[in-house]
Amino acid sequence: MRVLSDNQCEAASAHGVPRHEEVREGLWAVAVPMPGSFLSYTLSMVMLHADGQVYVIDPGSEGEATVEIFRDFLASQGRSLADIATIVVTHSHPDHLGSAARLRELSGATVVMHAREQEEVEGSQSRLIAQLREQVAAWGMPDAEMRALLDMMDRADYGEHPDIRADVLVQDGDEIAETGWRVVATPGHTAGHMCLVDDMQKLLFSGDHVLPTVNPGIGLSGSRDNENAVVDFLASLERLEPFDDYEVCPGHGYRFHGLKERRLEQAAHVHKRAHEVETILARNPDLSVWGIAEQLTWSAGWQTLLKSTLLASGLAQTSMYRDAVRAGITSRMPAPAPVKSR
Repeated sequence: MRVLSDNQCEAASAHGVPRHEEVREGLWAVAVPMPGSFLSYTLSMVMLHADGQVYVIDPGSEGEATVEIFRDFLASQGRSLADIATIVVTHSHPDHLGSAARLRELSGATVVMHAREQEEVEGSQSRLIAQLREQVAAWGMPDAEMRALLDMMDRADYGEHPDIRADVLVQDGDEIAETGWRVVATPGHTAGHMCLVDDMQKLLFSGDHVLPTVNPGIGLSGSRDNENAVVDFLASLERLEPFDDYEVCPGHGYRFHGLKERRLEQAAHVHKRAHEVETILARNPDLSVWGIAEQLTWSAGWQTLLKSTLLASGLAQTSMYRDAVRAGITSRMPAPAPVKSR
């Protein structure tokens, strides 16, 4: 994998915020800060079209500070907020969708979202958190740890899904008018996540589906009975194979070449976790989610996860992997592909 932006890479390593930079003529990566997050910023893509209109991918977190970033950037390019014609959102998490409603109010822009992801917005984060609280009781946690987790969830600010109805709902293969961007549905991170490709410029806008250094969470949205986010995520990684020679513009981190390597790394991570769960269940098929999770290999260690706000997410994903194993899905998974060392 080859880094294409030292500016973004250095900012990501230092947990800072990179300078705005031009990726192609008229196409800019505009960094929107994420206070309190280990990712530190979202990379919003801004196309300054020759006809004077502006097109935006993932405008970042809600707040007047974000609006000012776009106002100042556009002013520096001889444009204004009123020139924003279209806002495309890869998925409904607040750090990507958050400012879309306010920017639409100020500009009259059209907001575009995948039809499945619109269901996530309408489902509301409050309902999803309520569902998560119900799941906690079924995870087999010791009483003290369960009380601590529920208390942590009560105190945590998960960020409400912005209440917005997209003006245009798209499906896989649809094109975004006037942009040259084409939709590639990539469910897994969320049920309606989508990437965008620009075949003329050989660019992939990957949202949170493929990131250069972080393995994105899986199933971070509501779900339907016939969905398994683990399976969806792996299939979505394979769907990006035709774009392996494209430059990747992710939602966080830095631009890079080497999509194939990164896809295989992320798939290997999922396979490793799935087969780890399968091995644990082979020894004890009736083990609870908690019993599985405390035996898994966590990047920061199990004891660190216990004290982290990511504990609920980790347990929820353990539950999804357990369900995949019990459904026989992991037994049909191919062995992880070899990954070349850098």
